[in-house]
Amino acid sequence: MYNKEIEKIVYIDRVILEKISLICIYATFIIAILNIIIPNLTRNIIGLIYIVVSFSIMMLTYSTSNIIKSQYFKFFSITFFISAIANIIKLVPTEIIENSFEGNMQFIYFFSDILIALLLTYTPYFVRNSHMKYIKIRYISLIVITLITCFTLSITISNRHLFNIIGNCLAITVFIYAVISFNGFSIKKGMNINYFKIYSYIILVAFIINTIQMVLFKEMILNPAYDLIKLASQIIFYGCIFQKLLNNSYDILFNDLFERNNELNLLNKVILSKNLELESSKNRVFKREDMFKNLFKNLPIPMLMLNLSNGRIIYANSAFLDYFEEKKLKRVINKKLTDLVSFNEAIFSKNGTSVDFSNIYEATLGKGDLKYYLVFQFIQLSEDDSQCLVQIKDRTEVVKIEEIKRNLEQKKIEDKIRGDFLSNISHDIKTPINVIYSATQLEKLLIEKNNIDEVKKYNQLSRDNCLSLIRLTNNLIDSSKLTSHYLKPNMQLGNIVEVIEDQTMNLVEYARAKDVHLIFDTLEEEIYIYMDSEFVERIILNLISNALKFSNRGGAILVSISLIDEEVKIRVVDNGIGMEEEFMNKACNRYERGKNEYGKVGNGIGLYVVKNLTELQGGKITIESKLNVGTTVTLTFKKGN
Repeated sequence: MYNKEIEKIVYIDRVILEKISLICIYATFIIAILNIIIPNLTRNIIGLIYIVVSFSIMMLTYSTSNIIKSQYFKFFSITFFISAIANIIKLVPTEIIENSFEGNMQFIYFFSDILIALLLTYTPYFVRNSHMKYIKIRYISLIVITLITCFTLSITISNRHLFNIIGNCLAITVFIYAVISFNGFSIKKGMNINYFKIYSYIILVAFIINTIQMVLFKEMILNPAYDLIKLASQIIFYGCIFQKLLNNSYDILFNDLFERNNELNLLNKVILSKNLELESSKNRVFKREDMFKNLFKNLPIPMLMLNLSNGRIIYANSAFLDYFEEKKLKRVINKKLTDLVSFNEAIFSKNGTSVDFSNIYEATLGKGDLKYYLVFQFIQLSEDDSQCLVQIKDRTEVVKIEEIKRNLEQKKIEDKIRGDFLSNISHDIKTPINVIYSATQLEKLLIEKNNIDEVKKYNQLSRDNCLSLIRLTNNLIDSSKLTSHYLKPNMQLGNIVEVIEDQTMNLVEYARAKDVHLIFDTLEEEIYIYMDSEFVERIILNLISNALKFSNRGGAILVSISLIDEEVKIRVVDNGIGMEEEFMNKACNRYERGKNEYGKVGNGIGLYVVKNLTELQGGKITIESKLNVGTTVTLTFKKGN
């Protein structure tokens, strides 16, 4: 296939070659006569002819390359563009160029000839490999290497006679390669002549004769004959190229268009065949679509078609309309799904939908006073489709049954907690009463014996148990009020330091009786906040009582107040038995009681009351505790103005 393309380029009809040769020889003869009469003008005319021919060939080959998409014709246009530039430089007087360049400019003549020889040499290679990705880079690299070689020789060899000999030898070498590259193509093939090969032979012989006479004779005796032979062969070569480009380019273009037309015809047949297959497939799809629509419409499960890009309903079946109590389909179509139901999580946004087809989504529907719980499953029809199928299931009954089960379980837990609480609280009430009753009986005997010191001791014991009963009673009352939302704070601006200090000092003796050191510490004498003083007293009483209950003998309790920025921090710190981490997170819940190895158990309402009384005043409570290390309870309030 590639050999045929090469033959179209390098072969020309013998008759046409003869006509071109006669015309060119006649023109060469005229130029030779002119050169004898007016040599300087003739030199310029020859240069102009070369320039015009080079630019013409360049434009023709470039236009042809754009149509045929062949790299070879682009190389042809590049070569003759450079040849035209070289011929323009030749028109400039040699003395001007060499004086400004300060070197030998004779290399331009050789570079132009060698460049044409390189194009001839690599014509078979370029035609065969024009499809290669980097073929253009290789050709440009070849031009650059040739230019650098000629330029280097012109700089390094100052003797012009020697330079001409070396330049001729270089040109002879390249033209020998050009002749060798056309070994597979004979000079004559039928009525066609290989003008590339003939031109290579003539120029090669001319260069060899010129080189021999330059070596043998310093004076160039045969130079005019050499110039005429070279001129005649180049004019014939360029004429053949013109003829091929002007006449055969149409043949090339026609053949190329013909081949493309055949390809398009084949493609058209394939498309027609595919269209028939598509039409058949389309009919089958329509039939299946009708069957699907009928099935979809009559399914007893509520279903709909949804546009994923905007979350709007495209189509819904009869079961869907019945469930949502809609009589007409047109009132549902193009309506947003979120306008009908409320999803538990956001799946539709302004940018579209973020539906996970492997997930099941829950939603609620309100019908009057009733609330229905639904499950939505989105089914993807195809990966590149913006529509999906949505299946809806009603799980209201399941949710209600689960809710009843949870309520029953919660009721059982609450009943158990309440029973445990009543059992514990009765014990917590009965114990102080028994102690007080026993103390009063002992006091009567001790009074009769006039043992006043012992009477004081048991009197203090009765007083401590009375305080426990009062605190327990207040907590029960407060807990009941909190549950019924009856307890309201009486907020007034007051000095919280004074309230907490007084309450703490009242309990110092009580703590000392239990062999616990109670300390009050603050750097602030006055901190005013909006508070209920009675609430604060009950909070501190509960916290210190709890700390005393869970502190060991010889322990210490620190009550401190600090002002950090605009927040008041109240801390009650003890070094008692501490809390388990699991219990610490729910210590403020009602009836919650911790477990420890010391057998000390609270009644489960003290911290519940503390937390709620604190929050009613706009404060917050935090608990930090560690087993066998101690507990820190921190109350935070906003400072008043």
